[in-house]
Amino acid sequence: MVAVEHAILLKNILERNNIMENIDYKKIIRRFSDAGIRLWVDGEKLKFSASKTENGTGGMDEEKLAFLKAHKNEIIMELKKDENRFLLTDIQSAYLLGRMDTFDYGGVSCKIYLEIDYEELDKERCQWAWNKLVERHEMLRAIICDDGYQVIPTDTSEIEVKYYDFTSDIEGLAKLREEMSDKVFPIGAWPYFEIALSKQKEKTVMHISFDFLIADWNSIWILIREFEDFYFNGETKKKVPLSFQDYLSLENEMISKPEGLRDKEYWKKRIENLPPRPMLPVKDKSCIESGFDRLIFELPKNKWDKFCKYVNATGCTPTAAVMTCYALCLGNWSQIKEFCINLTLLNRLPLSPDVYSIVGDFTSVSLLEVNLQEKESFAKLTKRIQSQMMMDLDHRLFSGVKTMREYSIVHGKDASLFPYVFTGSIGLVNTGNFKGKISGYGKSSTPQVFIDCQAMDGPDGLRINWDVRRGVFDSKLLESMFECFKNLLEKLADDSRMWEKEELILVPSSQLEVRNKVNATEKIFNKKTLFEMVWDAMNREGTKVAVIDQNESITYGELKNRVCKIAGNLKSMGIKNQDTVGVLVDKQVNQISAVLAVLALGGIYVPIDREQPYQRIKGIVDKAEIKVCICNENKIMDMGEGGKCIPVSELLESGENNWDIQAYQGKGQDIAYIIFTSGSTGIPKGVQISNHAAANTILDVNDRFNVGKTDKVLALSKLNFDLSVYDIFGILSVGGTLVFPDEEQYLVPSHWQKLILKHGITVWNTVPAFMSMLMEYCESTEEVLPIKLVLMSGDWIPVTLPQQIRNHTQNPLIVSLGGATEASIWSNYYICKPEENFEVSIPYGYPLSNQGFYIADKWLKPVPDYVPGELCIYGAGLAEGYLKDDEQNESHFVYSEYLGRNIYRTGDYGYYRKDGVMIFLGRRDAQVKIRGHRIELGEIEKTLMKADAVEEACAVVVERAGNSKEILAIVTSKTLKIKDKSYRLIEDAITKQVVQYDDNTNHNWTICRDRAALAAMFMALKEVGILGEGKKINIAEACNVLQVKEQYRWLLKYWIMALYKAKMLNKEGDLYSISVGGENLDLGKLLEELKISGKQSESAFGQYIVTAFENAGAVLKGTVNPVELLYPQGSTKVLESLYVQNNTAKIFNEMVATACITLAKNKKKTFRILEIGGGSAATSRCVLSALKKNDIAYEYYFSDVAESFMAEAKGHLKDYQNVHFQCFDMDRDYREQGIKPSYFDVVIATGVIENAKDIKYTLNLIKEVLVSGGYLLATEPVKEENWILAAQAFMMTKPCDELRKDMLYLDEDAWRELLTNEMSGDLAEYPPRGEACGNLKLWIKQMSSEFEYVDEEELMRITETYLPEYMIPGQIQVVSHFPLTGNGKIDRKTMKNWYVERTDEEQRDDIEESDLDEFENQVASIIAGALGIEHIQVDRDLYEYGIDSLVQAQVAGKLKTYADERFKTDAVTFDRILRIMLNGTSTRELATFIKESCAIAESVSSNEKEESIGETSRESELGEFTMLQEGDGTLLVLLPPALGTLSGISELIEAIKGKAAQPVAALTIKNADCYTNIQSDDVIGKVADCYTELLKQTGRQEFRLIGYCMGGFLALEIARRLQEEDIAVEKLIMIDSTPILEEIEDDVLIEFLFLNGFYMAPGKIFNEVSDEEIVSAIEYIFKANNRVVSQDSYRLLEGKKEYERVFKLWKKLKTMKQEERFEIYTRAIAGDTKEKATLEMITEQYEVYAQSFKASKLETENYFGDMLFLKATEEQPYVFLDREAAVSFWKEVCIGDVEVECIPGNHDSCIEGKNAESIAKILLQQ
Repeated sequence: MVAVEHAILLKNILERNNIMENIDYKKIIRRFSDAGIRLWVDGEKLKFSASKTENGTGGMDEEKLAFLKAHKNEIIMELKKDENRFLLTDIQSAYLLGRMDTFDYGGVSCKIYLEIDYEELDKERCQWAWNKLVERHEMLRAIICDDGYQVIPTDTSEIEVKYYDFTSDIEGLAKLREEMSDKVFPIGAWPYFEIALSKQKEKTVMHISFDFLIADWNSIWILIREFEDFYFNGETKKKVPLSFQDYLSLENEMISKPEGLRDKEYWKKRIENLPPRPMLPVKDKSCIESGFDRLIFELPKNKWDKFCKYVNATGCTPTAAVMTCYALCLGNWSQIKEFCINLTLLNRLPLSPDVYSIVGDFTSVSLLEVNLQEKESFAKLTKRIQSQMMMDLDHRLFSGVKTMREYSIVHGKDASLFPYVFTGSIGLVNTGNFKGKISGYGKSSTPQVFIDCQAMDGPDGLRINWDVRRGVFDSKLLESMFECFKNLLEKLADDSRMWEKEELILVPSSQLEVRNKVNATEKIFNKKTLFEMVWDAMNREGTKVAVIDQNESITYGELKNRVCKIAGNLKSMGIKNQDTVGVLVDKQVNQISAVLAVLALGGIYVPIDREQPYQRIKGIVDKAEIKVCICNENKIMDMGEGGKCIPVSELLESGENNWDIQAYQGKGQDIAYIIFTSGSTGIPKGVQISNHAAANTILDVNDRFNVGKTDKVLALSKLNFDLSVYDIFGILSVGGTLVFPDEEQYLVPSHWQKLILKHGITVWNTVPAFMSMLMEYCESTEEVLPIKLVLMSGDWIPVTLPQQIRNHTQNPLIVSLGGATEASIWSNYYICKPEENFEVSIPYGYPLSNQGFYIADKWLKPVPDYVPGELCIYGAGLAEGYLKDDEQNESHFVYSEYLGRNIYRTGDYGYYRKDGVMIFLGRRDAQVKIRGHRIELGEIEKTLMKADAVEEACAVVVERAGNSKEILAIVTSKTLKIKDKSYRLIEDAITKQVVQYDDNTNHNWTICRDRAALAAMFMALKEVGILGEGKKINIAEACNVLQVKEQYRWLLKYWIMALYKAKMLNKEGDLYSISVGGENLDLGKLLEELKISGKQSESAFGQYIVTAFENAGAVLKGTVNPVELLYPQGSTKVLESLYVQNNTAKIFNEMVATACITLAKNKKKTFRILEIGGGSAATSRCVLSALKKNDIAYEYYFSDVAESFMAEAKGHLKDYQNVHFQCFDMDRDYREQGIKPSYFDVVIATGVIENAKDIKYTLNLIKEVLVSGGYLLATEPVKEENWILAAQAFMMTKPCDELRKDMLYLDEDAWRELLTNEMSGDLAEYPPRGEACGNLKLWIKQMSSEFEYVDEEELMRITETYLPEYMIPGQIQVVSHFPLTGNGKIDRKTMKNWYVERTDEEQRDDIEESDLDEFENQVASIIAGALGIEHIQVDRDLYEYGIDSLVQAQVAGKLKTYADERFKTDAVTFDRILRIMLNGTSTRELATFIKESCAIAESVSSNEKEESIGETSRESELGEFTMLQEGDGTLLVLLPPALGTLSGISELIEAIKGKAAQPVAALTIKNADCYTNIQSDDVIGKVADCYTELLKQTGRQEFRLIGYCMGGFLALEIARRLQEEDIAVEKLIMIDSTPILEEIEDDVLIEFLFLNGFYMAPGKIFNEVSDEEIVSAIEYIFKANNRVVSQDSYRLLEGKKEYERVFKLWKKLKTMKQEERFEIYTRAIAGDTKEKATLEMITEQYEVYAQSFKASKLETENYFGDMLFLKATEEQPYVFLDREAAVSFWKEVCIGDVEVECIPGNHDSCIEGKNAESIAKILLQQ
């Protein structure tokens, strides 16, 4: 069934592009219907009924009612004109939409074809009867329109019934069936059904084809019944009094009642947790065909009666039982066992007695939730499913189509496909009363349906049809599913016991037969023990070389002698039959001798890798009770009490060859070896393999692949890896040769190749990774390898590897092998044939001889073909279980009731193909494979918990870049029992230091500074109009004053409160006003006093204070950059003066250094320090100097949020080692920034935390990055400093926490309370309580003191001690607690995102100047100077430095001047430079653009230049595509506002990039001249054409378009053009995009709107008038002149006293030239210093704005799609937007759903700050 995305979409969606010139009343009526309002005519009256909304109010509101009154006559005319025209239902709309092939699995009509057999029918009488039916039932006359309506014509032509004679024409019958069953009735035509008769042997067949658009299944049976009444009885029937249209009206009224709202709420609550569709094995979409095929099954009446009897006994209905069979069948093939089936409901509500006589489409659908997770009988399952169905049907007033629509919103478009349908009509139609009989042939089709299971009963029993979409399923799979379904129904009918059975085997017998054949692997081998197999060869091949290593080669005879000698010595040591002996010998000849000697005694060899940690080896020795280990002479290890480790050389040198074969007591069932694998309990699992089990595999492989005495193998696998078992016994048992690599070159492929060529290796047996390494090496050589047999196992084989092997060998046999150590090396194989191309993976294959597989579900029942299940092994290769591990044995080695034998559950998953071949999928438990090794994560966790301080451990596998895998281990620490008192040592050390301090600060200068600061704030507030004589204002009003730059408005609150505390302001209620004497405040005089008040005034800091106070007003307005004041001419002398040379700063820096030294001396390891907000590196220098002086090992991380500090800090700290530099933001997740938790011993924060957005969040972050017991050393102000408020606060972050609601700086009590209550651990403060030094305090806070300290380095040592190298975690993190899921389980998914990618800071360093050419250096210098900083990173986006448009204009002007001088050409314009900067660029990119542009210009002659310009179309230069972020999925495309640059949406871009995983791009204006030269009426169209072409060039086929302001208009036009190109627009979103409804031609007014929007409100430019007056005057003109403002409309203000000042100003400006007006604007905005560059920028931007403004009077065509309109909720001056009119406009334009969502903020602020963060979430919703 189609998951409807639109209320209505039309078939010719891409052809309709008519401009709406008049009101379309037909469309209005439909819009009212969409809103739940039905309109109709009663006589000459217009009437309506409105459905109730959820809040109880009607859908009709005053606006709609007013519209109806105003347009009453026109609407009545439209309704009368089409009284027989009404909207399609939801399901009809879905069917109509489903005809379109633009939707997945669409492209078909929803129809049915059936045949009814009669003895004889007359064509004429049949035709008469059907025409009578057409007269009686209006829906047989219906015409479906592509605009979403249906029309009932009064008259139609007669239906013709065609007649055919097929008594001897079988081909003709087949052709008719194909034509009628596949026929698509065209939209807009009539009829939607077809009837034909055919004469066949002994019968006449009536062929019926119906489109379900006009009649549902029940309706067709009504028609057949009435046809027979007409035909056979001659009855005549009147028209049905109740029409289908009348029924729909009654149904809508029912839906609008409380019951309808109840049902809607029921489904909406369930949407979130409703499962998806069954996940069956389906083909790729490219295989889908348009038709359907039918599978038919009939259960005879006698069986059907028994079935009904049994089901009635359960209290269920036959429909529920048949549906449960269908659900079980689907579940049997589904990967998930909890899913939804789509139920077809023949939903005739009992609204009238005539309802059961109406013909029409009453169909609805319902999503039925099915859960097959539990083990229960068929009867219980049927009851549960029926109960759920009945509950759902009690809430069917909210249709399934609407449910799926809601589901799509929550779960995404793809998830809303529910293609498995059940249509039940059991007991609904009594076909026994018909004269005709339903034929066996028929077919139905439904869009977006894979299987429609139709169940109906009749006099002959139960009939099942499966109508299946062609191309969805493999034909064999489909046959198997249907066979399973049939078999289940028959079994339930035949045997009542089946209803109570819990384990039903639902795999088709045909599949089981294939598997039985595949598993028929019986083969008789002459089985001997492993030792006997090699002993025979030693006797048979005495002089032939048996084993070769790097030092020697020995023959079989020599090997025999050594074996006998070692065996004799072992025997003399008491080793006997089935004793365990460890073998720790390296890869050499005597490793083989030792293994065979153990077996000669009937013993069990236990291979041990000497490279494993001692503790792991010791654990193996203890568990296997090994008393003797054979080792190398240089690798003797301590075996503990009672154990011996004997060098193999000693066993060969001493004693005689005193062992004889006569003493051999080994048996086939004896254990031959025990291999230890990774264990989940932390202790390795010992797999016990018998002689016969291993021999079975070896004999089979040798026999199957013709391995013989001439073969040689390169033995790369270690002895404790079971591939070595074949290397040894497989090769030596047939008399072949085993070659060992040099131990030192064990992993060197060049060495392998040399040995292969030297010794003629013919057999290769390794994990695939080793072969890949060899092939990669062979690519560089021309050698052809002599290998004839390649055996690969243990991991995935790359699909390209077989061909690589063939390229470097001579057609070897390449075999993929699989299995488990627990099943004797291998259990299955697959031969890779040369002609095969493997797309996804190489098949797992078939079982080896005497072994078998079966793939099972969690209850160990077999699963069908293509359905994943657990791979289970049985047969001769099974191990004897795990050594001394009952728990693991019980869970893995189990008895299968289905097979009647023991099996091994591998934990691997796979599925069967239809030919019996197994396909491997991987593991689903805690056991993983990394680099070819099978690993139990549990073992890693248990190992980590050996550390005393570790409470819990968790290990996860992380997918890293390049698909590499890494183990991340996370541990928590135990609760601390003994309290750490190290802070006492710090107290003592600092107390001694503080005593030596004598405060000699200049008290007089401080007082003068404070008074001047207050005066500066006071005067600045007067300058921007907040304060004034007699004026009263509250804080909220002050913070919205437009003359204040928006980013500083938050600061006004704290200024006003500071002035009030200083008694410079009065307060009445919430209103503030100037206090007595404030009017006479003289800032100049106070600044002069400050300059002579003390020696500090002479410092750079003192000079900065004066300059900052002088410019406070200008900074507040945004005309002066506070950064330029702090860095005069890019110099850092102010910072040096404040933080380095300042005596107070020195004291605190020295205290921090003392604390660090004291703590570091108590640490035995490297002392790690993180400094947050390092800034000028003043504290760093002091601390590092002390660390170096005290010779302390340290790692120092210098960080700051601004990278601009990095270069200078590196210069200051270049003489110190182990210093790392990185950009770090304390307001963001630390892991994302490359910082690990519990890593640092100390965090230093000097005057930083008070600048955090949320102090508590930052403190918690600091707590997490500190080790348990670590310290925070924070120097913070404890008093609100007025000079900071007036100067540096402009560069601070706006606080977002409750702590600073009333004060910008916390006082010492607030700090003390926060640090004491929020965090555990001791707290010290300096100076002591109640004292301060320069208003500062050093807080020494021990964080996380409740937990024990966990040493990461110790954890790594433990893992290296107990775990093999491949199991050692790549990263270990220590945390206070694990993340948990909602149900309290450990959230491993979240942990996988915790891996910290550490970026080497050297990669982040600035490019050295030597790497830049002269031009790039100069560009960097110009930009750095404009920014007021000394150094700039050339590859960093300039927006990250906070560059604003005024600075950009200044830079653009300077760069153009420099470029013109440097290159002697004017090829690059100011506009182009500025536009590139506005769109976001780096210094290097900007320099490269300028160089390349000028170089091209210089190389082209003037004539060529003119010709080139003449040939270049404007549109090719018009737009630019910018990729902002790479990613996977649908491309998000941002369309910026009027200026066409990214600067207007920069904060929104950052918010989206911070959250989006998909790719993000933007389209911007490239050339302003090109843009402004387009005719205004053509702007939208031409830009949309250009942008569409740029998107097409990306090659992508799906876009999400997001337009802000005018960008929304462009997004709409682009969407339409993409649709025409058959490119998907996944979503169209407009952010406050409102067409200009006013006609504005007046240049001055457009300039005012421009200035207010981008720079400064006009009232701040012209002192003689306020903005309130200007806005009021504009609104007056709108009202007086019908929203038209011509060039002379301002004269309407003349004579109006309230607008007198505005009129004078307007009139004065009108007398000026535009250039003169813009000079005035520029001086007000930028001042004199930047006037030229700013004038050029503002003028150019205005031209673009004016063009966009004129283009925004939008006249557009209909858009056939949905739209999301985000509506800003706040008003603002000069923004005259009628958003409600805009919503109405877009609803008229869109033929689809227009969803409106309100967003916080006004037109400008809705995409800024926190609003940008919230809107980004909406934009990224799926």
